[in-house]
Amino acid sequence: MGIGEAALLPAALSMIVDAFPPRHRGRATGLFMTGIYAGVGLSLILVGAALPSVAGFSAYLQERGAAIEPWRLIMLGMLPPGLLCCLALLLVKEPPRTVAGERAKGWSGLHDWISRPKVFFPHHLAFGFIAFGSYGTAAWLPTVLIREHGFAAREAGLYYGVTVTVVSMASVFAGGVIGDRLCMIRGIRGRAELSILCMPVAIAGFIAFLMSSSTVMLFASIALFSGAMSIAAFNGLITVADLSPERSRGQIASIFLAFTGILGMGGGPATIGYLSDALHDAGWSLGMIWAVTCSFGCLLASPLILLPYRGDRTLRR
Repeated sequence: MGIGEAALLPAALSMIVDAFPPRHRGRATGLFMTGIYAGVGLSLILVGAALPSVAGFSAYLQERGAAIEPWRLIMLGMLPPGLLCCLALLLVKEPPRTVAGERAKGWSGLHDWISRPKVFFPHHLAFGFIAFGSYGTAAWLPTVLIREHGFAAREAGLYYGVTVTVVSMASVFAGGVIGDRLCMIRGIRGRAELSILCMPVAIAGFIAFLMSSSTVMLFASIALFSGAMSIAAFNGLITVADLSPERSRGQIASIFLAFTGILGMGGGPATIGYLSDALHDAGWSLGMIWAVTCSFGCLLASPLILLPYRGDRTLRR
């Protein structure tokens, strides 16, 4: 599943950039990304709502000698919509390359990446730290809502899922439109400047969450940091297309996603878990550990976001 999913985004980004002119690049990619955020949010909502029924069906099967755990049933339930999506992709036509005749050969993408380390390394590292906070939030915030704010598991999944779905979908589309506009005014560094502006907004959201005294304020703070981090992460992805040679855009996007995957998926949830074990006896709540860890990721990302544009004269403006 990981191999299959990992191939989607680099290929999709390369196709979208070839299919749309630069002035619409952010908007088109933002519209595509709304589908990803819709899936993330709806998975929390649907799984949370269906879990009691799935658990009951699992028990029913076990009584009849077919022991299948609830999580396996949920994974099997994803097969039919997945197959339908694969069939729909057969109707998508491959767009022509932006530069005729210029195609990546072998490991040319890796060569292009290595030849400009002052551009790609700080860029990937910066948005890896943002992913660190985003994945840490996705993994642990429902647990914080359950343990520290009295939500039932079903309510936590439903309310958090609806908030993340609506806010993130709106944010990535708006971020694409605003990024396109800033790119026309400020050059390609305009998208990076938008991402930097999102970092203090996200940190303010984490602080507001810790200080929240009502459900409305709690979810308003979730909307604040979710929207800010969605805009920042999205513009990090689309700037890969701005910074990369056209012949190897997909390959460099793959390297970028490896950075964000390792730092984000691999680092964020694990770090919060280890810190929770280590600091529990010192009186640190899980919510405090989560908020401080994610804020630290935003602080580390902030000075790195603009480094590519300072380290390469061709990107200065």
